[in-house]
Amino acid sequence: AINNHQVLHIEYQGFKQNKVAQVVLHPWYLKQYNNRWFLFGFNEEYNSLSNLAIDRIISIVESRKKYIINKDINFDEFFDDVVGVSVNTKGSPERIVLLVSNDVWPYLESKPIHGSQKVIHRSDRGIELTLEVQVNHELTALLFSYMDGIEVIEPEALRVKFQQVSGTIFKKYK
Repeated sequence: AINNHQVLHIEYQGFKQNKVAQVVLHPWYLKQYNNRWFLFGFNEEYNSLSNLAIDRIISIVESRKKYIINKDINFDEFFDDVVGVSVNTKGSPERIVLLVSNDVWPYLESKPIHGSQKVIHRSDRGIELTLEVQVNHELTALLFSYMDGIEVIEPEALRVKFQQVSGTIFKKYK
């Protein structure tokens, strides 16, 4: 459909949706992240770019509508400032500062969180590093996967989010 410039009528149900949505999509790009594929394209209803998880698509039928060609988005650069596939097109990257324990550091040294990852300080407490990325679901999920091996230092909003979620987890296991 991307190569043949075919508009698609898609029945789609995201994880948080109670019912099936009808989407008319002009498909532009496919991307894999975390063993899942995502379809990016122009969504007529919202008059903007949409991102659909392929495994949440229920059905696809070719539409007879005229295809709208992507003239604005360079997908080779589109994901430069994010971890994963959730891009805020109006957002900009933030400076993230993390303190990584010495036990976890070898994992992040061999497989960085993002290409912008830079070490700024080493101490007995661990490795302090920075990232220049948008804060999104994929980033926070990845950081949480390291549990107590990472401390968010900056930005404050992300640090507060980690405090809140940690509090909720603590209450569950208290």
